[in-house]
Amino acid sequence: MKKWLAVIACGLLAVLALAACGAKDDSSAQNTLEASLVALSGDLLTVQGTDGSELVFSVKGVEIENAEAYKAGDAVTITYTGEVKGTDTSRAVVVSVQNPAAESAQSAAQPEEKKLTGTLVDATMNAITLAVDEEKYVFATEGAEMKVLDGLVVGNTIEVTYTGELNGTDTSGVTVVRIVDDAVNAVEQAAASSQAQSTVKITETNESVWATVGLNVRSGPGTDYKRIGGVKTGAEVKRTGVTNNGWSRILYDGKEAYAYSEYLTTKQPAAPAATPAPGTSATALSPAPTPAPHPEHTYAEISGTVADASMSTITIDTGAGSYTFNIEGAAHDYKNGLAVGNWVTIQFTGALNGTDTSGVTVLCVTDLDDNASPSGAEAGIGTGAQPENEIGSGAGVGGIGNGVTVG
Repeated sequence: MKKWLAVIACGLLAVLALAACGAKDDSSAQNTLEASLVALSGDLLTVQGTDGSELVFSVKGVEIENAEAYKAGDAVTITYTGEVKGTDTSRAVVVSVQNPAAESAQSAAQPEEKKLTGTLVDATMNAITLAVDEEKYVFATEGAEMKVLDGLVVGNTIEVTYTGELNGTDTSGVTVVRIVDDAVNAVEQAAASSQAQSTVKITETNESVWATVGLNVRSGPGTDYKRIGGVKTGAEVKRTGVTNNGWSRILYDGKEAYAYSEYLTTKQPAAPAATPAPGTSATALSPAPTPAPHPEHTYAEISGTVADASMSTITIDTGAGSYTFNIEGAAHDYKNGLAVGNWVTIQFTGALNGTDTSGVTVLCVTDLDDNASPSGAEAGIGTGAQPENEIGSGAGVGGIGNGVTVG
C-alpha cells in the first residue's frame, strides 16, 4: 500500500511540475492591447484603455517606427509579453507598437522622387540648365544635394532627382533633391556590383597603369575596405592583378593595395610639349623627360563662407581675407546646395601666396550638413592626408562627404 502511495505522490509531483512549466511558458506568450495614445515621451508610452484608465509602458529598447509622427488620440496596438493587472504594467515587456495613423502620415510626407537626365548647358549658384531631347530645363538648385566627380562642365551628363511635377519644360512645380553627374552614377553602380560579388577572383598581371582621375587606394577590392591612401590623375602605378568585381591589385608604397579598374589605363599620358627657347629650332630640342611617378600624399584646405560662385569659380571669405578659386574639374559635394553665407571647405594642392590662388589646384569643395560654421571653428588653412576620389565618407580628389567611392 505504501508503495502505491509513493507512486501516486510521484505522479502528482510530476503533474504539478509540468503545470508549473506550462505556466512559465505562458508568461512568454504575446498579448495585444488596443488603446488610445496619450503621450510618447522618451522611454515611456502612456495610453488610455477602453475603460478610460491610463497605463504607462516602458518602451526602452523598442524600435518604434515613425515615432515623430505620433499624436495624442492615435489608435495604437501594443504587443507585449508578461501580464498587465489593472493599471500595473511592471510585469509587461513591450515587443512592438503599431500606429497606422503615423505610418500613413509618414508615407504622405515622402513624395515620390523622379529623375531627369540631360546634358549640362549652364549652371549658376542657384540654378542649373539641362538639355534633354532639344528641350531645355532650368532647375532651381537651392538646398539641393550635389555630388559631381568631374566638376560642373558644359557637355557633361547630369542627373537631376526631383519631387513634384514638370509641366513641359516649366520646372516651377518641382523641388530638386539631388544632382549627380554620370561619373558618380558609374561609381555607385560599380560599388553596388562590387558589394554583390560574393567571391572575388584575381587574374594575375604585371603591367604599368595610369590613373585617369584621382583615385582612392584601399586595403581590399571593395568600398567596404579601409582607405589607405590615394593617387593623383596621371600617376603611374604597377598593377599585379585584376579582380572579377572591377578592381585592380596594385603596388602602393611597396605594399599590395587596390584601386578601381575603371579609372586606370594602360595608355601612358602624353608628356607636355616642350617649348623651344628663343633662337632654338624645335628639331634641336630633346624630348622632355617623363617625370617619375610620384603620387602626392598631402593637401591643404581652407574654410570660410561663400561670397560668390559660378560654374568655374568660387569666392570665400575667411575673415582674414577673400579668396577666389578656379574650381573647373574639381569635385563638388554639397548637402544643402550652394548659397552665399554657407560654410565650405576647399581642399587643394599647391601653395597660396597671400590671397592669390593662381598657384593652387582645387580638388574638391564640400559643405557641412547644417551649412553653419562648426562650433568654435575659425576660418583658415590646414593640411591633411591626400584626398581620395571618393564621393563618400572621407575626402577625395573627386569628392568628399557621405556617398560612394570610386576606389
